[in-house]
Amino acid sequence: MEISTEFRLQDNTSKLCTILGILMDAKLQVLSEGLIKLGIIFLVLCNLVEQLYALFHNVLSDNLQFHKKYSETSF
Repeated sequence: MEISTEFRLQDNTSKLCTILGILMDAKLQVLSEGLIKLGIIFLVLCNLVEQLYALFHNVLSDNLQFHKKYSETSF
């Protein structure tokens, strides 16, 4: 009893598709984990920029008020 070439090709193709499916699932899982980590880093950096902006705004406005107050009294 000889196995036809077509049957062997279908069997090999089926096995290859199964293996590729497993590999793609693993790659997609790694990609999704990486995207989640990237999103967290992005949110942390956005929060840091917002906090620095608020700090600089407070420091510069206090500095401006200080100079304005003392420049008016010196004349």
